[in-house]
Amino acid sequence: PPAPPSTRLPPPTTCRGGKRMKRRGGGGGDNRRLDSSGSGFEGALWKPLGAPPHELRLEVTLENGQVFSWEQVRQGVWEGVLQDRVILIRETSEDVVYCVAPPFGSSSGAMVFHTYLRQYFNLHNVNLSLEKITREWNQREPRRLGPICTNHLKGLRLLRQDPFECTIAFICSSNNNIKRIKLMLSNLRRTYGKPVQRSGGTILHQFPTVESLSNATEERLRKLGFGYRAKYIVQTARLIKDKGGHAWLEGLRENEPDYVREALLELPGVGPKVADCVSLFCLDQHTCVPVDTHVWQLVEREFKHVIAGAKTLTKRVYGEISKFFLEKFGPYCGWAHSFLFAAELPNFRSRLPEELQPPQSPRPKKMPKKTTKNQKETAKKSHINKKPKNLNSAKKAHIREAGKAKSKKTKEKRKNEVKAAGRPKGKASVTTRNRQQKSVLKRKHSLEPKSSVIVKKTRKLEKVKIRQRRNLRESETSVAKSSIDSENHRNSQDMSRNLRRIKRALFKAGMKHESEAHMSHKQC
Repeated sequence: PPAPPSTRLPPPTTCRGGKRMKRRGGGGGDNRRLDSSGSGFEGALWKPLGAPPHELRLEVTLENGQVFSWEQVRQGVWEGVLQDRVILIRETSEDVVYCVAPPFGSSSGAMVFHTYLRQYFNLHNVNLSLEKITREWNQREPRRLGPICTNHLKGLRLLRQDPFECTIAFICSSNNNIKRIKLMLSNLRRTYGKPVQRSGGTILHQFPTVESLSNATEERLRKLGFGYRAKYIVQTARLIKDKGGHAWLEGLRENEPDYVREALLELPGVGPKVADCVSLFCLDQHTCVPVDTHVWQLVEREFKHVIAGAKTLTKRVYGEISKFFLEKFGPYCGWAHSFLFAAELPNFRSRLPEELQPPQSPRPKKMPKKTTKNQKETAKKSHINKKPKNLNSAKKAHIREAGKAKSKKTKEKRKNEVKAAGRPKGKASVTTRNRQQKSVLKRKHSLEPKSSVIVKKTRKLEKVKIRQRRNLRESETSVAKSSIDSENHRNSQDMSRNLRRIKRALFKAGMKHESEAHMSHKQC
């Protein structure tokens, strides 16, 4: 379609850096120029997109978790890379305006990009009018979704993104947060994407093509911070290339939702939720509803749709929740899901009134650490022995007196206990005697001069040496005794051996009876 006519823009507003938009020429939309020196957009034209406020608002559209390639560079101004151009886009009170760098050399190129941009924001389809869709939702569900889409999150649109970029982005989104996803994708663009240079500005990068990413290695992606997702990204890029590349993905837009989902589930790293996200955000499948535990809890809490016997998010639970959204909100139930999901995000919470705000999940209580007896005792001692800081002399004296009174009370208590036990006078208990002896020894040790301490140490050393000598003597005598015993044992063995020989000789000689009668051990 031809570009809409230029509309008059509101007076210029001050940007974050204090610079103003200069008006030149007649003041129409094509004559409003951006003055931001050094950014690469000097003198660029702001062109109207043809999106009134009830159809498109940028903050709720670009910050709701469906896209990760836009950055807010100034208050109300977003920057991104689409195709081979860097684009700045911002809102006015009547429209959304944009400018492109580097600028197009011909009007035909600018017209083609304008058509592409309207398709990107889903403004090309007459059936996707938010005004009509929200009117129907107000009739179907006026309690929660109606006020959210008409008042509080007005202008939230689903985008029609590049299918390959969207697939890779949502593979990275598993077990991740938005900030880290944006960092990973920016590393991917910087490493494998083509540079896009603004005139006089910094260099940004396009998202890598299927061919460039299919040549990537898992090791390189792991170094860029992709972790276990590196394997899935490389395998997915190669499989998409084998199936026909970018054309195969765009061809899925003409098929039924079930066929599209099954085709995407063949890709490595793509589960049911990722497949539904890709189908909804870039493949024109507006009945797809991405379901996770948060969406399941939302359905049970707000719409009282409880699935009997369900404890985990199984395939059956996923299918029942998708069916509930389709029956409740009609053919654009995927868009309804996006409104309800965005209302749960913390960055949009302040937009909602109290009755529509989701309940904050309570923080888990920290379990108290287990303390041993020794730790308790040391804690008590440290608490008792803590010295107060910055006290007056009067306060210090008061603390001292209180300590003395406490010690007196403890002494009296001990005396009363001794009396109650019935112990005779003059005899102290064993523990008190030990304490007294220890205290006396401590006093003696503190009063003794250093020379006496040295003498004591030398005496101790002499005693140790004497003990060592005695032990040596005892060991020597024991060795001597053992040697004597061993010699005696050896002699006795020799004697018995000789006896056996003589007996054997006599037996052989035929004097057996004689030897038995007359021989003895002593005669031998």
